[in-house]
Amino acid sequence: MHGPLAASDECDPDDGALHSHVQRPRPQVHDAAPPAPIASPMSRIAITGARGFIGQRLTAVLRGQSHEVIALGRTPTANGTIRTWHLGDELPADCSTADIVIHLASAALTGSASVQRAAELDIEGSRKLVAQLRRWRRDGHRCRFIFVSSQSARPDARNVYGRSKWTIERLLTEPDEIIVRPGLVYGDPPASVFASFARLARLPAVPIVGARRSIQPIEAGELCDCLSQIATMEQPPKLVQLGAVEPLSFAEVLSLTALRAGRRPPLMIPLPSAPLRLLTNFIDGLFRSRLTERLDGLIGLQPLDTAPSLASLGRTLAPLGTRPAAPGAAP
Repeated sequence: MHGPLAASDECDPDDGALHSHVQRPRPQVHDAAPPAPIASPMSRIAITGARGFIGQRLTAVLRGQSHEVIALGRTPTANGTIRTWHLGDELPADCSTADIVIHLASAALTGSASVQRAAELDIEGSRKLVAQLRRWRRDGHRCRFIFVSSQSARPDARNVYGRSKWTIERLLTEPDEIIVRPGLVYGDPPASVFASFARLARLPAVPIVGARRSIQPIEAGELCDCLSQIATMEQPPKLVQLGAVEPLSFAEVLSLTALRAGRRPPLMIPLPSAPLRLLTNFIDGLFRSRLTERLDGLIGLQPLDTAPSLASLGRTLAPLGTRPAAPGAAP
């Protein structure tokens, strides 16, 4: 059973009509040339969370670029392409020769612990990784650390996930410790928060809260391309914010998700946030889900200024409403 989600406490009566005339956002074009990569075209890169939605794609992208990838995840693959590693463990000894560590792993995304316990594990596990990499640097080995955070990362975030991401970001005070804040990551098959949008987009009607534009999508493959570029740049920015330059409302994202799947957008029914939150709390109690945590994250989401980061990478993002190509289709 899947409950409704929301994007804002503000309620707009025109939200329900958005499905019939939603405008597809135009991609933002930046003229800046991509920065020069590091001297060596091939790097040794360790990835935590390599079995995840982003991690699998990133591993494939980096290996396709001839980088040597140490892929670490909770469950290994039979062919050994992904090795066992758990959040809270130190990295394996052979990672000490890695040029870059990209930290994707998050207990909050596994659903195997309470929200608070998952946040504590994320923070302490990340703290351990940072301390380990700093020891390697003191021993004379340069290793860049890239932490994939979230658009929801704020000290006053409404959800535990956003506050924990902010706490981890505050640990990264030394050079070559990079923070990447992506917006809503989408792709096929849908996963994580986008999977909730995809499920809701199949319903005939969906309750929503507000029309404030704060959601900034980025396609998973484009995010991986950006991460690859950041990993190999000579001097990447300390903070990289990635997502659509023009934020979208919850209703617009839902409509574009339906259109992307070739469906008619659902009817959207504005509701106050209080009864919606009571409903998600009830569903969480029945099914041990995290709908309220995700609802709070969307309600409290604040737009990112992504234009400078996209310009520094020389990147253009495809709009969410773009239909995915059929397998084997010509480009």
